[in-house]
Amino acid sequence: MSKSNFSYIQLFRHKFNRLVSISLFLLTLTIILSWSWILPSYTQTPTPNVQSRESLIQEIKDYAERHVENDKAMDSRLMIDLYEKNSVGLSTPEITKIYEEEYTKLKEAKDSNLWERIKDDLFYGLSWFAAIVFLILFIFKEAIQGWATNLTNTFGDWLYNQISGLELFWNYSLRRYKKGLINKHEKLKIPFRPNRPLSL
Repeated sequence: MSKSNFSYIQLFRHKFNRLVSISLFLLTLTIILSWSWILPSYTQTPTPNVQSRESLIQEIKDYAERHVENDKAMDSRLMIDLYEKNSVGLSTPEITKIYEEEYTKLKEAKDSNLWERIKDDLFYGLSWFAAIVFLILFIFKEAIQGWATNLTNTFGDWLYNQISGLELFWNYSLRRYKKGLINKHEKLKIPFRPNRPLSL
């Protein structure tokens, strides 16, 4: 192969590679430009407003209702913090007004409800009543414990007297009788040893 043919082949390869590179660059540039023209048309379409004005107002009223039901104080600052930056155009005074009017209306309705007042008074009264009962029990603890022990022993003795004659309980009755004799006569009291009885 001659030297001139070899240089033509190299030149041809070089031009072909250059042409391919330029074609790839132009294709990439075309795709990028087309994509940049198509993409803004999708991003700039107005998104539908998910939260309408009425639903936001209802949300604020629901907060007022929950605060009244839980006997929480009016908290307009919370509503401003939550809903000040809204997308439906409610201003801060409007948010405050909606919340406060709903809270006041529901609070007055709750206060005028007789059953709610009785329930509140009853529960508040029960807590004070329970505190007083516990105080009395604490003060008279020893007397109450002695009374409860005496009552338990009296009931136990009465129950024992009712069932001790049954054949099923004879063994228990004999054991209890022996134990009573031992407790009663275990120590023999001697007149010349008043503080030191003899152990039998």
